[in-house]
Amino acid sequence: LVSATAVTNCKLAAIPADAVLDRIRANAEVGYFLAQCQTIDAVRIQSLLLQSRLLTTEQCFFRLLLEIAAATNALHANDSTVVVTVPLSEMDIADLISMNRCAFSRMKRTLIRTGALHQAGNVFSFSRYQVDIGICTW
Repeated sequence: LVSATAVTNCKLAAIPADAVLDRIRANAEVGYFLAQCQTIDAVRIQSLLLQSRLLTTEQCFFRLLLEIAAATNALHANDSTVVVTVPLSEMDIADLISMNRCAFSRMKRTLIRTGALHQAGNVFSFSRYQVDIGICTW
């Protein structure tokens, strides 16, 4: 079983395992493509885990916001401010950056109080100059 949270409008289709295996047996390129995708995903997950150990919680939060902005096409090269609608609850965000909800809420309030982050409902905005590829520079 797999669980996922979509950041864009999409449809999820379930494909029976037997149908996938039949397709792989019939066409080796399909199996090769799936193996490549899994390898890329494994390397990406390993990289994210390593980076998350080296980043502060604030940096992990801004990196998450940047990834959501990129996935939803809300990240534009010429914009000095990143504005992103986050389709996740505060609890989901806290879980994704390995924090409990109370600690995340305190961190978020501090970022808002210092002016590093603005929030209106589920829309977050921050200066792109304060964040360099998800790493805070203040």
